[in-house]
Amino acid sequence: MIPNSESGLPDFLNTDIAFSNRSNRELKWMGRLFRFMNIGLFVRFGSQLTLLALKLRLPFTITAIRRTIFKQFVGGASLKECQVAIDKLYDKRCQTILDYGAEGKEKEKDFQRTFEETMRAIE
Repeated sequence: MIPNSESGLPDFLNTDIAFSNRSNRELKWMGRLFRFMNIGLFVRFGSQLTLLALKLRLPFTITAIRRTIFKQFVGGASLKECQVAIDKLYDKRCQTILDYGAEGKEKEKDFQRTFEETMRAIE
């Protein structure tokens, strides 16, 4: 985010800067996604449906998640994928924070992988 020239702090109200890395098509898609996310009933139903689809291992589920929520809120599934998003934002003078999460993980090997990926990100 480009700092405000007077204070040196980022100007989060400047939408020209905030969304300059997005095409009109992407902005329209984001608008639709956030409108749906503001409908509580839709979110509750969608969340339950998604959990069921994952539990049943329906083949389209991962693809649907990656093309909707994941696409909006996640930079990538690996450090290499995230680097593309980081570079794109950096070109617009926008800094990023890389956070590798392990939500929904329960096994020790999953936490170990999270630790290893976090160490790779630091490197």
